[in-house]
Amino acid sequence: MVRAITVHEPEWLEDDRDWACAAQEEQEGVCPGCGLPLEETTDPDNEGAYVALEPLRCHGCAPRTAKARTLEDPSDWVLRVAKVR
Repeated sequence: MVRAITVHEPEWLEDDRDWACAAQEEQEGVCPGCGLPLEETTDPDNEGAYVALEPLRCHGCAPRTAKARTLEDPSDWVLRVAKVR
């Protein structure tokens, strides 16, 4: 009887796993709406401590969005933007 043992390299090194876990923990602690830390923004002491800023218009996204509206299915396309001046 012949017995074969196959040894594989691990997909993730220990450092890679540590970095991935830390990134996941950080992401879970952030508000999906404003991107600020939930620990801070949900603290009752901070009620009223924030204001909404005036919106900014991205002059790169504006023509990209306009082009997407002209397409039947924009998800089929890669929409790129180039600065012309």
